[in-house]
Amino acid sequence: MEIYVFLERSAMPTPAQWQTAITAAGFAVSLDTDFDPFTFTGFLPCQLNGHASGFEYYLHPKDQIAEEFTYLAPRVKPFDSVVTFVWGSSMEEMACVIMAASALAASTPSLLYAPEDDSAVEGASALGYAKEQLLAAAPYLKH
Repeated sequence: MEIYVFLERSAMPTPAQWQTAITAAGFAVSLDTDFDPFTFTGFLPCQLNGHASGFEYYLHPKDQIAEEFTYLAPRVKPFDSVVTFVWGSSMEEMACVIMAASALAASTPSLLYAPEDDSAVEGASALGYAKEQLLAAAPYLKH
């Protein structure tokens, strides 16, 4: 499953700034901040409530994703890039993605898009969306 955050590449925070946004939002996920957000692709390890977890991370031009979801075109026009967050069946990985993606979206002008429930959320509203999703998932989380 995937979640996307459309943003301007120039506004992408450093991993340390991103972690600060996650912490400020009150989320219990810690990124492995030793990566370059512009060149890194693949599995990004995290800790969720002190337990190992993670998700796949990709930063690429928005056109690769925007072409799939043409109805988003007017809403993603201001952005040049998209961060794709991917997870498998683990609810803990999903929680990491929701926390990390929403904190990223809230820290910069952006659009968070979750195709699973067809939610398109402006960056400023991303934390509220995340808290709703995490509340619904809470009974299924191990940690």
